[in-house]
Amino acid sequence: MSRESAVPNGQTDVMTGEYGPWQPLSPLTLRDMFNGASFRWWLSGGLALEQFTGVSWREHDDIDIGICRQDAPQVHRWLVERNQHLWIATDGKLESWNGRGLDEEANEDNVWMKSSSDGPWVLDIQVGDGNDASWTYRRNKSVQREWPTVVLMSDLLPYLSPEIQLLFKSKDLRSKDHEDARRVIPLFDGEQRAWLQTHLPPDHEWKKLLVKE
Repeated sequence: MSRESAVPNGQTDVMTGEYGPWQPLSPLTLRDMFNGASFRWWLSGGLALEQFTGVSWREHDDIDIGICRQDAPQVHRWLVERNQHLWIATDGKLESWNGRGLDEEANEDNVWMKSSSDGPWVLDIQVGDGNDASWTYRRNKSVQREWPTVVLMSDLLPYLSPEIQLLFKSKDLRSKDHEDARRVIPLFDGEQRAWLQTHLPPDHEWKKLLVKE
């Protein structure tokens, strides 16, 4: 669930009042914050696509990372030790996160972070699925891949493979998702094209972009 859908319709939470503005951290700040962590994490969203291409083509009003659900309590400890403030964002509400495991059946798939209790939101943590060996696509558990092909590295910054990121973006399309696809797909190699072609719905409009002329 994305930041846009985690808390819909401008609802407010009893504990926190108005949700307040976002002032996202930079990718380099995140790299430093997670330096030395033993759990797996990766940059996701549009900024992950920029890590793949090496160029920027639009502004970003947020920053997302991914983690594995099994690592969530460890991620909580790491960030709290660095004086970060964490909330579970789901179904239109925010709940202060005490480090407990995050329930997939309850759609606890997003955690929002502040660097001070009264400051802006700085990070959206997206909770993914998988085990020590492989990643699992949340929307279709039969789709799995080994981690070395899922999380890539650029400038010592881990990021989600672009074909997987576009698969996530392929549902509920926005104008920026189309722009991302037009920028990124031409840079794919044959394996990346084939993988995304296989996993998109048969009538998806991005299939035209995947046909290399």
